[in-house]
Amino acid sequence: KANADDGTSTPFLIETVFRERLDIVQFLVENGYFDVNGTVTRDRNKYTSVIVAASLNNTQILTYIIEKDAELDYRTYLHDDTALTTAIKRGHLASVKLLFSAGASCGKVNRFGALH
Repeated sequence: KANADDGTSTPFLIETVFRERLDIVQFLVENGYFDVNGTVTRDRNKYTSVIVAASLNNTQILTYIIEKDAELDYRTYLHDDTALTTAIKRGHLASVKLLFSAGASCGKVNRFGALH
């Protein structure tokens, strides 16, 4: 099997989520090239695929990643944001509803405190 990780700051899995290509996300995950929880950006934020999907309000990709047992309460390195806090800050109601229904913790706060 080919090594799909090219060593750049944005791994292919995260890049395909940014480009909103569900078909490629599915291919990479289904064929074992990337793990939805084990792949993070190599920048100071350390974003996961679930955080990127929530930030884009792409509920199709978000649903798929959740079905693959994504860690919903993973926190970014820089601001301690989760997928839920990211979706809330960006005003993405559909992603907020999806994350709540999937069991994301509403008690998490980021480095700046509670969202209110």
